[in-house]
Amino acid sequence: MTIINEIYPNLSWALTNNYRLNNILSEQYIDNPHCLSYLDNLISELLSYNCKGIQDKLKDASDLNKFISTLSELQITLILAKNEEIGELKLLHDNYFLKESPDILFRNRNFTFYVEVRRIYANPYIVDTILDHLQEFLKGYPFCVNIFLGTELSIPKMRGTERIAQKDLVKESLRIFEEEFKEKIASDMLTSSFVIETNYIKFTVEKTKSGKGYPGFITSDLIEVPTDILCTYITERLVEKAAKRDSFNSEHRKIYYIVAFDCHEPSIDAIDMNELLYGHMSYISELNITGSSEEDYAKNRLDYWNFLNNNIKNSASWRIIEQAKNRGWEKLLTEKCLIPNDYSYIDDEGIFISETKMKNVSGVLFRGTRNEIAFYPNPFCDTEINNPKILNFMK
Repeated sequence: MTIINEIYPNLSWALTNNYRLNNILSEQYIDNPHCLSYLDNLISELLSYNCKGIQDKLKDASDLNKFISTLSELQITLILAKNEEIGELKLLHDNYFLKESPDILFRNRNFTFYVEVRRIYANPYIVDTILDHLQEFLKGYPFCVNIFLGTELSIPKMRGTERIAQKDLVKESLRIFEEEFKEKIASDMLTSSFVIETNYIKFTVEKTKSGKGYPGFITSDLIEVPTDILCTYITERLVEKAAKRDSFNSEHRKIYYIVAFDCHEPSIDAIDMNELLYGHMSYISELNITGSSEEDYAKNRLDYWNFLNNNIKNSASWRIIEQAKNRGWEKLLTEKCLIPNDYSYIDDEGIFISETKMKNVSGVLFRGTRNEIAFYPNPFCDTEINNPKILNFMK
């Protein structure tokens, strides 16, 4: 009998088919009842909305890393439930389709949606390496180890060679940590709390009340990560999830397809996502700082505006924009300045247009680090999953 079975009935029920994960979570969070209470309440709320498939979904979570991804799916499911009138709400297990399966089936009075969830944090390969290593190493020691990543490991890297270099720094830091930790054991210098610091990682070690050993929280240096780097990374993940729909059969391809991003990178917010998806907006200011007369400036401003409009309407993208307008998307296209208006226009197109695979996506749901929720409909997606009424999704 685990602590989850004894104290947290909803979570215990959810883990009925995954006793291994029950044990892992019980050991991992035995000294952190707040986390277990949160999980128990999350399951309780989902059940109150008659959510199906919870036990099967958690059965697929084979380890702590997979559970963290599954947690995002549970949280996104609750967001959907709270914001829409529900006809059907179901978490889908990994083998729901013969090939790749979406994560959530959601039906309201107007539409049926498949939702694919992606948890985003800057350097998942670093986190996975640390967790896997410490989970194994700490099995014989009654300590929790919290991790603080320095600047070099907090910046996401896009190139394979750069990621390999970061992994090498992590492995070297873990090697140093193990050596110093074992030295303290050998010399009987272990205390209830101590710090081991390398050039790239700070390990804060605390004795656990339970006598179990496990990794704790992983935090990063609070740096302003370059937005362009993160947007490149997010684009890759979005396109990857969009491509998943290619494996659906013809019947399932008729169902609206949403990609939900659970973003744990504080440098990215809803404004950044809007620009990434729809494009960068520019504005020809009415403020005259040229030194010319107001009359001349107004004429030059209008001439330049007409010149831009002519270029935009002769671009390869304009045909796509006009098609979306004719489908009923004019209001959104004007709001996002994809149709130039009021001296505002898009000077760098977003990935809804530039990335072909994004035609697979009816819209993107974004959840930010401050629980910021935003939905971005895709007016350029495939005809069978394209409907302006989706604008009311998440209203």
